[in-house]
Amino acid sequence: METTPYERISSTYHGLLKEREHLECRIREAASILNTMSPINRLPAEVLVHIYTYVKPSFQDDEFDYTTYAFYPEREVAAWLSFVGVCRSWRTVACTTPLLWRDIRIGKRTKLPLFRLFLLYSGHADVNITFSGTRPIRPFLEELVDHVSRIRKLSFQMLPTSRAQDLSDFLHHDMPRLGDLSITFGLLDWEFKLLETLDDDDAAQIALEDGLSFLRLAPQEGQFPRLTRLNLRNVELVTSMALNPSILTQLVLRNLRTAPISLSDLPEFLEKCHSLRKFALESYGNHRIPSVAHNPRRVQLSPTLRWFGLQDWGVDVAAFLSKVVVPATTKYVLLTKLPGDDGHLEFTPLSACIPQDRAGLPLLDKINKVDMDLRERNWDDRHTIRGFCGGHLFSIEFDLDDLRMDIAKEFLGVFGDCPITELNIAGVGSAWATAAQWTRILQRFSLLKSLAAENCYFWGSAHASATLLLALATVQADGTVTSPDLQVLSLAFAERDNDNAEVVQAVIACLEARAAMGHRLSKLRVRGMGRSLVSKLCPHADSVEVYYDTDRSNN
Repeated sequence: METTPYERISSTYHGLLKEREHLECRIREAASILNTMSPINRLPAEVLVHIYTYVKPSFQDDEFDYTTYAFYPEREVAAWLSFVGVCRSWRTVACTTPLLWRDIRIGKRTKLPLFRLFLLYSGHADVNITFSGTRPIRPFLEELVDHVSRIRKLSFQMLPTSRAQDLSDFLHHDMPRLGDLSITFGLLDWEFKLLETLDDDDAAQIALEDGLSFLRLAPQEGQFPRLTRLNLRNVELVTSMALNPSILTQLVLRNLRTAPISLSDLPEFLEKCHSLRKFALESYGNHRIPSVAHNPRRVQLSPTLRWFGLQDWGVDVAAFLSKVVVPATTKYVLLTKLPGDDGHLEFTPLSACIPQDRAGLPLLDKINKVDMDLRERNWDDRHTIRGFCGGHLFSIEFDLDDLRMDIAKEFLGVFGDCPITELNIAGVGSAWATAAQWTRILQRFSLLKSLAAENCYFWGSAHASATLLLALATVQADGTVTSPDLQVLSLAFAERDNDNAEVVQAVIACLEARAAMGHRLSKLRVRGMGRSLVSKLCPHADSVEVYYDTDRSNN
């Protein structure tokens, strides 16, 4: 039977469709074979998992990570989910590997189903959970109750104070694998600056500097048997008896003044912490610890200690230091002196941080380098004096207003007995350092080999650089020059060209006076001076190096 043109074309069309379907099937088969032959898909699953661990964000080791993104952990989670969704094989490997889901972070906007997904895929693995600004938090904690036996790290950061009761109810559960517990409420000023946007509820959390207690933590015996790291802010630790001091590696207690400190036996407790690596007590009612008169024995802290920090009024810092011996092997000893004393704003000396008997600070006797930074800050008034001995640091942080004193007296009161060979001072103003004060400092440090006074501007004879030069040229009572071993002198001057002639004359006069007494300078380093004037300095030192500010032309 003869077919019509329509039927012939229709038959051809359907034949082509079948051929296309067959070709597409073969193409898919070939693509699948090629996909299995690609280098990434020929890797064993365990190697692929190892690669994933470098892609997936992990929070278990970075104790300050919560401030990096503050209330925005969802960004990291979204990036991770996009990665594992690239293809079916990648998704299969990821979803069947519980260790890739053990780090769980819940922010302000995290949805409960996503939290459940992480708990599901983490299987029976230990989990590290961080709550950051989470609200409401109770639904997440209720979901977590069935998994408390596998919590290894639990961190509550910047929580609204209104969630304290929810947290208190949850912390009554036994957590046999918990090794790291961190609890902080609200926002401090520096954390507030990290946030990109704030709603009214966020802004209401800022005022936490008053040291109120929002939570009482009273762990029972055996409740946290593996706890090695404890970090609390605005949380009252009711008892230390339930903690195992022999395995504790980190103890940080911060920002609690209104409630009496319950750890009155803290030094004795620390003596039992044989594995302690980090200890910090910041604005935590040190003044409530019994005085030395009631507890004269110094407690020897563990030689494992690497980080030791105290922040309080000067006399309270000194009071605590008088009760302990900080090992000389400690890498970082950081003291922060709060302004005033006992809640008042009157001046107290910087040296008030240091007890008269320094037997508890053996590191202080070994300091050979000191950096003093007194430059003006844009966002705070905190300044530091740092002492170094090899890789060890001894630091005192203080308010600039505390420098309404004899800078030489205070500086020597802290470091006067140290064998200092290098001294770097930035930002010393004319009101703080007279020639007599500089002379007292230089006379004490007879071993000084390198001296730098930078970020100072030469505003007449009263300026710190000018008074320093006068002190360097001073002849002592025994006929010798101050700091006779000085080899390197670094000075920073004004950017204004009309000041440089006066600067050069002051430097030359100083160097000539020292050379006349047999102490010619090996190296002079200057900053903020045109090359046309350098030639006048070259004859007075073995070598002269010139540095320029970034906004100054090289003319």
